[in-house]
Amino acid sequence: MSRLAALALVVVAFGCGGGKGDDDEPVLVDAPKPPIDSPVVIDAPPTPDAPPPGVTCQMKDPVVQLGFTCDFVWSMCSDAATYEVNCRIQNVGGNVFSLCDCKLNGGAAGQFISTMICGSTEWTQVEAIANPECGWMLR
Repeated sequence: MSRLAALALVVVAFGCGGGKGDDDEPVLVDAPKPPIDSPVVIDAPPTPDAPPPGVTCQMKDPVVQLGFTCDFVWSMCSDAATYEVNCRIQNVGGNVFSLCDCKLNGGAAGQFISTMICGSTEWTQVEAIANPECGWMLR
């Protein structure tokens, strides 16, 4: 008997379904079970005594507004860095806005446009504008 004929005989005898039921029924495969003592990681809520995330700065220099500029400086920060936002007020066709530079330790760290930052009177207002624009988490 030739090999091809023997193979055909085996396939016909056992069927194409792998020998387990009809062709329409799915064949179940046992998946390996996880070990019993596998660690379960649960994100615990922060404790109430934990400080909020971000960088805390002890020194927030007085806001400097001269002519068509305004400058904000955060120093003595918990990460030992100095942060600064320096803005130049622009008037283009009657549209007034500030073109601001983000600086980290004196080096350029980004740029953004704002219509409100130079008119801000509180540090929380300045931080609400500067943090998302510069990618910081100052408080």
